[in-house]
Amino acid sequence: MQKGFVQIYFGYGKGKSTAVAGLILRCISYGLKVALFRFFKIKNTSSEDKVLQKYKSNVTIFYSKSSSPMFSINVPIDKIINSQKKLFETAKGILYGKKKYDVIILDEGLDLVKYKIIATNELIQFIQSKPKDVEIILTGHYINRKIKKYADLVTYFKKIKHYYDKGVKARQGIEF
Repeated sequence: MQKGFVQIYFGYGKGKSTAVAGLILRCISYGLKVALFRFFKIKNTSSEDKVLQKYKSNVTIFYSKSSSPMFSINVPIDKIINSQKKLFETAKGILYGKKKYDVIILDEGLDLVKYKIIATNELIQFIQSKPKDVEIILTGHYINRKIKKYADLVTYFKKIKHYYDKGVKARQGIEF
Protein backbone atom coordinates (compact mmCIF):
# COMPACT_ATOMS: atom_id res chain seq x y z
CA MET A 1 0.00 0.00 0.00
CA GLN A 2 1.49 3.33 -1.03
CA LYS A 3 0.66 6.62 0.64
CA GLY A 4 -1.91 8.81 -1.10
CA PHE A 5 -1.38 12.54 -1.39
CA VAL A 6 -3.51 15.58 -2.23
CA GLN A 7 -2.64 17.25 -5.53
CA ILE A 8 -4.04 20.56 -6.75
CA TYR A 9 -3.84 21.98 -10.27
CA PHE A 10 -5.33 25.47 -10.55
CA GLY A 11 -5.28 28.71 -12.50
CA TYR A 12 -6.61 30.22 -15.71
CA GLY A 13 -4.05 28.58 -17.97
CA LYS A 14 -4.80 25.74 -20.38
CA GLY A 15 -3.84 22.19 -19.43
CA LYS A 16 -5.26 21.30 -16.01
CA SER A 17 -7.68 18.62 -17.19
CA THR A 18 -5.17 17.41 -19.77
CA ALA A 19 -2.56 16.97 -17.03
CA VAL A 20 -5.11 14.94 -15.08
CA ALA A 21 -5.80 12.77 -18.16
CA GLY A 22 -2.09 11.99 -18.40
CA LEU A 23 -2.02 11.06 -14.73
CA ILE A 24 -5.01 8.75 -15.27
CA LEU A 25 -3.17 6.98 -18.09
CA ARG A 26 -0.28 6.34 -15.70
CA CYS A 27 -2.76 4.98 -13.14
CA ILE A 28 -4.27 2.64 -15.74
CA SER A 29 -0.84 1.30 -16.66
CA TYR A 30 -0.36 0.15 -13.04
CA GLY A 31 -3.88 -1.19 -12.57
CA LEU A 32 -5.03 1.57 -10.23
CA LYS A 33 -8.76 2.32 -9.96
CA VAL A 34 -9.78 5.93 -10.67
CA ALA A 35 -13.02 7.82 -9.97
CA LEU A 36 -13.17 10.96 -12.12
CA PHE A 37 -15.79 13.58 -11.29
CA ARG A 38 -16.35 16.15 -14.06
CA PHE A 39 -17.93 19.28 -12.58
CA PHE A 40 -19.36 21.91 -14.96
CA LYS A 41 -18.60 19.74 -18.00
CA ILE A 42 -20.85 18.24 -20.62
CA LYS A 43 -20.83 14.45 -20.86
CA ASN A 44 -18.92 12.87 -23.76
CA THR A 45 -17.55 16.10 -25.23
CA SER A 46 -13.89 15.75 -24.34
CA SER A 47 -11.53 13.54 -26.31
CA GLU A 48 -9.87 12.47 -23.07
CA ASP A 49 -13.14 11.04 -21.77
CA LYS A 50 -13.75 9.17 -25.02
CA VAL A 51 -10.39 7.43 -24.61
CA LEU A 52 -10.76 6.86 -20.86
CA GLN A 53 -14.18 5.23 -21.30
CA LYS A 54 -12.39 2.38 -23.07
CA TYR A 55 -10.79 1.53 -19.70
CA LYS A 56 -13.99 1.08 -17.70
CA SER A 57 -12.42 -1.61 -15.55
CA ASN A 58 -10.02 1.03 -14.16
CA VAL A 59 -11.78 4.38 -14.67
CA THR A 60 -15.30 5.46 -13.73
CA ILE A 61 -16.36 8.90 -14.95
CA PHE A 62 -19.14 10.77 -13.17
CA TYR A 63 -20.94 13.81 -14.60
CA SER A 64 -23.63 16.04 -13.16
CA LYS A 65 -27.18 15.30 -14.26
CA SER A 66 -27.64 18.73 -15.83
CA SER A 67 -25.00 17.92 -18.47
CA SER A 68 -24.45 21.62 -18.81
CA PRO A 69 -21.49 23.89 -18.16
CA MET A 70 -21.69 26.64 -15.57
CA PHE A 71 -23.57 29.75 -16.71
CA SER A 72 -25.29 27.99 -19.61
CA ILE A 73 -28.01 30.20 -21.05
CA ASN A 74 -30.14 27.09 -21.73
CA VAL A 75 -30.28 25.76 -18.16
CA PRO A 76 -31.54 27.62 -15.07
CA ILE A 77 -28.70 28.40 -12.64
CA ASP A 78 -30.56 26.68 -9.75
CA LYS A 79 -30.63 23.44 -11.72
CA ILE A 80 -26.90 23.66 -12.47
CA ILE A 81 -26.04 24.43 -8.84
CA ASN A 82 -28.18 21.57 -7.49
CA SER A 83 -26.70 19.20 -10.05
CA GLN A 84 -23.14 20.10 -9.02
CA LYS A 85 -24.04 19.68 -5.33
CA LYS A 86 -25.44 16.21 -6.06
CA LEU A 87 -22.28 15.28 -7.95
CA PHE A 88 -20.20 16.34 -4.95
CA GLU A 89 -22.43 14.22 -2.70
CA THR A 90 -21.75 11.29 -5.05
CA ALA A 91 -18.01 11.92 -4.69
CA LYS A 92 -18.37 11.89 -0.90
CA GLY A 93 -20.28 8.61 -1.15
CA ILE A 94 -17.47 7.11 -3.23
CA LEU A 95 -14.83 8.35 -0.77
CA TYR A 96 -16.69 6.88 2.23
CA GLY A 97 -18.16 3.88 0.41
CA LYS A 98 -17.24 0.25 0.14
CA LYS A 99 -16.11 0.38 -3.49
CA LYS A 100 -12.40 1.07 -3.40
CA TYR A 101 -10.74 3.64 -5.65
CA ASP A 102 -7.03 4.41 -5.50
CA VAL A 103 -7.44 7.90 -7.00
CA ILE A 104 -10.39 10.29 -6.72
CA ILE A 105 -10.34 13.31 -9.02
CA LEU A 106 -12.61 16.35 -8.67
CA ASP A 107 -12.05 18.04 -12.02
CA GLU A 108 -13.10 21.69 -11.55
CA GLY A 109 -13.90 20.74 -7.95
CA LEU A 110 -12.14 23.84 -6.63
CA ASP A 111 -14.70 25.95 -8.49
CA LEU A 112 -17.46 24.54 -6.29
CA VAL A 113 -16.01 26.74 -3.55
CA LYS A 114 -15.33 29.66 -5.89
CA TYR A 115 -19.01 29.79 -6.92
CA LYS A 116 -20.19 29.11 -3.34
CA ILE A 117 -21.88 25.86 -4.31
CA ILE A 118 -20.21 24.21 -1.34
CA ALA A 119 -18.43 25.79 1.63
CA THR A 120 -14.64 25.77 1.94
CA ASN A 121 -14.98 23.61 5.05
CA GLU A 122 -16.95 20.97 3.11
CA LEU A 123 -14.09 20.54 0.67
CA ILE A 124 -11.55 20.52 3.49
CA GLN A 125 -13.57 17.84 5.29
CA PHE A 126 -13.58 15.78 2.08
CA ILE A 127 -9.79 16.07 1.86
CA GLN A 128 -9.22 15.33 5.55
CA SER A 129 -11.41 12.23 5.55
CA LYS A 130 -9.60 10.47 2.72
CA PRO A 131 -8.08 7.08 3.53
CA LYS A 132 -4.27 7.17 3.81
CA ASP A 133 -3.76 5.18 0.61
CA VAL A 134 -6.13 7.25 -1.59
CA GLU A 135 -4.83 10.02 -3.86
CA ILE A 136 -7.09 13.08 -4.15
CA ILE A 137 -6.68 15.41 -7.12
CA LEU A 138 -8.48 18.74 -7.42
CA THR A 139 -8.51 21.11 -10.37
CA GLY A 140 -10.10 24.49 -10.92
CA HIS A 141 -9.52 28.13 -11.55
CA TYR A 142 -9.23 29.36 -7.98
CA ILE A 143 -7.85 28.17 -4.68
CA ASN A 144 -7.99 29.81 -1.29
CA ARG A 145 -5.33 29.63 1.43
CA LYS A 146 -7.34 27.31 3.64
CA ILE A 147 -7.59 24.62 0.97
CA LYS A 148 -4.00 25.09 -0.19
CA LYS A 149 -2.84 24.29 3.34
CA TYR A 150 -4.17 20.71 2.98
CA ALA A 151 -2.42 19.98 -0.34
CA ASP A 152 0.82 18.08 -0.75
CA LEU A 153 1.37 19.33 -4.30
CA VAL A 154 0.10 22.59 -5.83
CA THR A 155 0.67 23.55 -9.45
CA TYR A 156 -0.42 26.91 -10.83
CA PHE A 157 -1.37 27.24 -14.50
CA LYS A 158 -1.11 30.80 -15.84
CA LYS A 159 -2.11 31.94 -19.29
CA ILE A 160 0.53 34.15 -20.88
CA LYS A 161 -0.94 34.17 -24.37
CA HIS A 162 -3.76 32.20 -26.02
CA TYR A 163 -5.18 32.13 -29.53
CA TYR A 164 -8.69 32.12 -28.00
CA ASP A 165 -8.11 35.82 -27.39
CA LYS A 166 -7.97 36.25 -31.20
CA GLY A 167 -11.31 34.47 -31.64
CA VAL A 168 -10.02 30.98 -32.41
CA LYS A 169 -12.59 28.38 -31.35
CA ALA A 170 -11.73 25.12 -29.54
CA ARG A 171 -10.36 22.59 -32.01
CA GLN A 172 -11.10 18.85 -32.10
CA GLY A 173 -8.23 16.75 -30.81
CA ILE A 174 -6.38 19.80 -29.50
CA GLU A 175 -8.65 21.53 -26.97
CA PHE A 176 -11.41 18.93 -26.72
